[in-house]
Amino acid sequence: MCAMLAEEQELEMAADCNLNKEISRRLHDTAQPLTVLQGMLELALLKAHTVEEYQHYCQQAIEELQRVTNHFHRVRELMRGT
Repeated sequence: MCAMLAEEQELEMAADCNLNKEISRRLHDTAQPLTVLQGMLELALLKAHTVEEYQHYCQQAIEELQRVTNHFHRVRELMRGT
């Protein structure tokens, strides 16, 4: 009986460890689109651009923000156990 409990506890600890690793990886992955977004916005502010160029920067920014949002949604799902 005690051996079964110990084995169950080990499995739970391993699952928790795997979950923590996956959450950590997802949060780390979130940094990349944020870095891209920061760089794009800094470049957009360096000099004057055409309306089309600013629209392009804005569209790229929206795409990078969507990547960040997707990573956070996945972390939320992991934390909920889905």
